[in-house]
Formats: sequence, structure tokens, C-alpha cells
Amino acid sequence: MPFKQAQAVWQNDHQSISQFLGFYAAYTSEKAQSAHIQIAAINNYQLYINGQFVAHGPARCAHGFARIDCIPVQLNTGENHIAIEVAAYHMNSYDQTDQAGFIAAELIIDDTCVLNTPNDFKAHVLTQRLRDVQRYSFQRATSEAYHLDSATNTWRTQGINDSLDLIQVNQYTFKERLAPYPNYTIIEGNTNSSWSCTYQLDDDYPQDRAQKTTGNKLKGCLTTDLELNVRQIMAGCTSTQQSESFGAKLSEHQAVIYDVGRNRSGFIRAQVQCEEVCHVLISFDERLNEQNDVDFTRLGCINTISYELKPGTYDLQSFEPYTARFIKIHSYAGSCRIDSCGLRTYENPSVFDKQLSSDDQELQDIYEAALHTLSQNSVDIFTDCPSRERAGWLCDSFFMGRAERKLCDSSFIETDFLENFILPDSFANLPQGMLPMCYPADFADGNFIPQWSLWYVLELLEYQEANPDNNIVAAAKPRMQALFDFFKQYENEDNGLLDMLPAWNFIEWSKANGFVQEINYPTNMLYCAALEAYATLYSDDTFKQRAAEKRQVIIKESWDGSWFRDHAARDDDETMRVLDDKTEVCQYYALFFDFKVDGWENLWERLRTQFGSHYDANGQHGHVHPANAFIGYVLRIDLLKRYGHNQACLDEIKSLYGMMAQETGTLWEHKDTSASCNHGFAGFIASTLLELCA
Repeated sequence: MPFKQAQAVWQNDHQSISQFLGFYAAYTSEKAQSAHIQIAAINNYQLYINGQFVAHGPARCAHGFARIDCIPVQLNTGENHIAIEVAAYHMNSYDQTDQAGFIAAELIIDDTCVLNTPNDFKAHVLTQRLRDVQRYSFQRATSEAYHLDSATNTWRTQGINDSLDLIQVNQYTFKERLAPYPNYTIIEGNTNSSWSCTYQLDDDYPQDRAQKTTGNKLKGCLTTDLELNVRQIMAGCTSTQQSESFGAKLSEHQAVIYDVGRNRSGFIRAQVQCEEVCHVLISFDERLNEQNDVDFTRLGCINTISYELKPGTYDLQSFEPYTARFIKIHSYAGSCRIDSCGLRTYENPSVFDKQLSSDDQELQDIYEAALHTLSQNSVDIFTDCPSRERAGWLCDSFFMGRAERKLCDSSFIETDFLENFILPDSFANLPQGMLPMCYPADFADGNFIPQWSLWYVLELLEYQEANPDNNIVAAAKPRMQALFDFFKQYENEDNGLLDMLPAWNFIEWSKANGFVQEINYPTNMLYCAALEAYATLYSDDTFKQRAAEKRQVIIKESWDGSWFRDHAARDDDETMRVLDDKTEVCQYYALFFDFKVDGWENLWERLRTQFGSHYDANGQHGHVHPANAFIGYVLRIDLLKRYGHNQACLDEIKSLYGMMAQETGTLWEHKDTSASCNHGFAGFIASTLLELCA
């Protein structure tokens, strides 16, 4: 519901990075009763009632817009303490917008607003979180580091004395949140192993992508200005596994690893007691490395949270959500006692409602892993991964939309996701008409993936077929027209195909990405499908005709009688020539988009029986470069199901995803562990299994 009285407010500083404010109000209730709190904010908030964690948010939205969370709460008889911690990063990232910080909040009882900003909430700066620290990753904003003492968080129940002067923020339009609210289950970890550590600080330590590129375009704190260089500390750490457990007590330079059982996403937690000043570092990852240790840099992130603690007892919980199966607590300085370690989940519970009808335990394990993958990547929008990026990537979303519709019998998350792309008037630093590759986000470097915008059109068509009464498609029409105007200027004058598309051209994580220029046939196959989707969405036969003409050109040029070739390029004399490069994924693009030439059945038979996850690139068809998990094997699995090869499809799913389900309990970005081990697109495996095992 819309706000009744709340207004958006913030301190009079909308420029400084990494601002962290606390807002407090008290309400005296004559009885124990139910109520709800409505909150909107930039960028993130955490809500506490009477000192207890209640919720994290908000649901992300487009530039100039903000979604309202409506959170049920229980009030006690007597005084109730409402505390909201809000972070405004004022940094460009892939997972959130770089906009002016604000919060709007109100307490509603029996449809009456009894507390609101700005009238009833006091605010102060939360100084316990260090501001001059590194970015968490190239794609996400700042990492977390804290100075805490036993009185740091008493304001949550005792109030604020010296309140900030607040100003009203008027630049946002509020929107309803459709996405379901997450669960916050506490998962306790079990002790996995104990370690002794040495630390050698070296000025020549390896820096990650974010640290190297932070500057004018990528906002953040420069290395020379860091108050605490966690990456340098951790890079200089050498760990030796011990044969005996340290138990709960950690002396200086000791560490213990906890296992939460499977890959989970949420807020890293630990209960810590310190009798002396102690510096605790908590690192985490989705898997252990070959030394059975946690590699905090594996994903190109700073998967470490720093806590400098004075003597006292602490219930530590991260402010941002992360992804981990294994959590390693270091006592970098001083000694401490670890009473528990784990995480509080930040996952979508609605995907778990349907059971798989199969007696095959391996399929059940894969199904559960796919559900957990989807759950962790569909909290407020569809995301590629809940760890390194938490970004709303197109293409991933196409397959996740299918999964949500099948598993949840709804499109609530997809509606919010698709709407975000059509709300703003324009996208800064992107060419006129182009959609961001992921959103909400900011791209100061102007980067985009032209192919991903075409997947938006395809997703819009499938969304419309499932939600015919929704107004998203009509609202998207001007944006779709502008998108195709963008592509029109790159059509080759001789054959009408897209030629020399700018920016980051992407087919999949394989050799196919080396063949994207000048005329790339998988891209043009996708383009044809998007033109046809537009024709269907908006009853425009001219788009249908354009697609038909391009289809004939693609077949004539790309198809050699046995295989579809990937690309054409100009010779030194500017003559366009089709090259002989062939990839497995190019064949899947062709069949997925129904390029059924004479002989396609023979091609499909070869693909079905001789390719896939067991394809030997050194064998008979070694001239055809193998595909990868995304998106090649996704398309392959869909094709196996489409053409009725159900058992082959199940076997392929087992071959590709069985090991992933066992190792992390989630499904991965690649066939190996070189990247995210929890990637949203793979949630479609759950919906595929439901269909195959019905």
C-alpha cells in the first residue's frame, strides 16, 4: 500500500560515499498487538524491533523509483523500540543504483499511521562501520569492517540523544512490491577444521579487479586512503590445518572453519566473547580449496568481514547478504571464544512448494539444489548470483521467469524485474535505445551486452503469454521500439544482418565469444527471434517480414550442409567472407530458434548422441568447439525436452549437475568451480525436472 504519512528524509549530504545512519522511534502500546511497518530506502536497511532483527530490504527498483516493503511486526505491551539501520553507498555498482540516500518509514496499527518519518524518528550517524574500506567486488559496493564495543548497539533499545538535522528528499516515486518476502532462518554451522595462521604484510600483495580500477569511473575508496586494508592482511595469511580441534576458544593467530551444510545466502553470523581487545576476521566461500581451506579471493571478491572488538559479548551479523557454505573465523589479534557461527538466510521460500515425483535420489538431490539456487537468486529480483554480484542480469532472467511460473504458479518477481527496465526515462551512459545488461545498476564505463537486450524481448513474450492481463507489455512498447531503432543502424546494407555490434558482445562462456565479430550468426538468430517476438506482442507484420528475410540470409550464409558456422568477417579488400569456425553452442542457438534447414534432423542426431557434457573435443568432431553450462547446455537441455528425449534429458541433467548438487547443494555458473557456484539461470533445472517427472 502507499505511504499514509511518511516522507523520505536523509542528512544534508548526498555526495559522500558509504554513509551509515541509524533511525530510532519508540511507541507505547496498551496491549500486545500486531502491526506493520512500511519502509522504502536507498540503498539497504535492516529493521530491529525491541533489539531483535526483523527484516532486511528493500526490493530494488529503477532510478527515481523505490518499492515499499510492508513488514508485519508484533508489538509488546508498553514501550516498543523501533530501530532502522540504513546504508547509502553513493557508489556505482551492478546490484544497486547510485542515487541519493533516503529512508521513508511509518508504523501502521489498524490502518492508522502512528509513527512516521520525519516526525517521530530521530537519526544519528553510525560510526561503528568503517567508511574508508575497499569495495567488496567490482560489481558490488563497499565491504564491511567494524569497530565495536559492548555499548555500540544499545541505541536500538535506548534511543538517540543527539539527533541529526534531516532534510526532505523529493526525487523518488514509490512503487508497490510484488516479490514475496524472504525468510530469515538461522542456520548454525558445525565445526569443520582448526587452523594455525601466520600473517606477513607485504606491500606487493595481489590486488583484485575492483582495487585496481577504483577511481573516477568506479567509485570507492582508493588504496592509498584505506583505513583498513583487509585484502592485504588476508593475502599475507598462511594457514596450517591442525589435527586437533581448538574448540570454542581461539588464541591469537588461530582460526576455525564452520560448515553450514550446503551453499546458503544471507547474513553471516557469529556469537563471540572477548575478555581482551580482539580483532576477528570472518572469511567465507562456497567451497573449500584443494588445501581444504577457505579461499576468500576465489570469486574476485573480498569475502572477509572485519570486527575489531573491545571486551564484551557480541552477536555479530553482517549488514549485507553473502553466500557461503564454509565460514572461517580468524583471531587475528587477541583471543576470543566462539559460541556459534552460521548465517541468517535471505532466501525466497515460495519456490519450495512443489515436490518432485521421482524415486531417483540423484534427481531429487539435483532438484533440491536447483530450488536452493533459485531461492537464493529470486529474493526481490532475478539475480545471476547471490554472491559476487547480486545483479539483475537479462538472459539469466529468461530462464528464471520460466522457473518461477512453473514452481510458484506466479510471476511476482518477474513482474517487478521486467518493470524496472521500463520505469526510467533513460539510462545514463548507454546509447539511445539500449537496455542495461543488468538492472538496477549504473554503468559509468558505458558497458553493455547488446545480445542480452534481445533476451528481454523474448522474456516479455513468454511473460505476456502467462500473464495476458498485465500492463507491462503495453508500457514497454516505446522502449522496445527504441531498442529496435538502435539495432537497425547496425544492419548490414548488403544482407540486412547485424554487423559490428558495439560494446561487450556475448554468446556464452566458451570459444564462441571469440567469434562475435563481424557478423555473428548466433546473434542474428537471436535477433530474428526478437523481431518475431515484437511482431507477436504488438501485432506488427513488418517485424515478422523482416525476421523472415533475415532467416533466409542466415541459412544461406551460415549453413554449410552439415553445420552452422559462427561468423563472417571482411578480408583485407573489405569483402565479407563466411569463416569456417564452428561451435557447439551455435548449433543450439540455431535449433532453439527453429532454424530447421534441410538436414537439420541429421545435425540434431549428431548433437543429441555425440555432444553435451561428455563431448570429447579431441574426437571425431574436434573442429567444433565445445559449449559451456551457460547458455549452451541450458539450450541443449531445453531442446532434449522439446523433442521428447526425456530420458536423455534426465541423463544430461545428472551428468552436468549431479556433482554440483553433492558438492555445494547449488548449481554453478560454469562446468567447474572457477566462478559462481550458485547461479540463478540453473534454477530452471527444477522446473524442467517437474515437467519431465510429471
